[in-house]
Parts: sequence; structure tokens; C-alpha cells
Amino acid sequence: TGTHWMAASGSQQFANEFAALGHGAFTYVLLQALKGPAANNKVITVNGLKNFMQLEVPLLMKKYNGTSQLPSSYGFGSDFPVQIIK
Repeated sequence: TGTHWMAASGSQQFANEFAALGHGAFTYVLLQALKGPAANNKVITVNGLKNFMQLEVPLLMKKYNGTSQLPSSYGFGSDFPVQIIK
């Protein structure tokens, strides 16, 4: 189907961690996304997941007064399901 990757931040940024979250911001949002909020018709696709991460990580950083953190991603090939929500 192709190759897709996601990174916690761009090359000129730091991946932030907050003790209150128990994870870094990227990991926290990723785990939340996989619980269902990134789903469309009960399916989380790789592109849907990337879009969710790119929207939600900056919002979380703003909420916790962190430095700017924008996840970076690249995809080559077709979108595909990552998880089906039951």
C-alpha cells in the first residue's frame, strides 16, 4: 500500500513531555486517537490519524503552555485502515 511515517515534531522543534500526561504530547494524542476520536465511520486510517495528530498536538501544547510542536508526516501510496473501532 505504500510507506507512511509520522514524527513527533519538525526538525527545528522539540518533542515536549508533560508529567501530568504520563507521556510526551505526541504519544498522548496518538493513544487518545486510537481510542476512537480519529475514526471516520468506525475506521481509523493512516491519513485520518496523521490529520488528527496535526490538529490535536498543537492544541494540547497550547493547553499546557508548551513550546510549538507540529507533528511531521509523509505518505507515499494508498491510505489504509490502522484500526477498526467496534
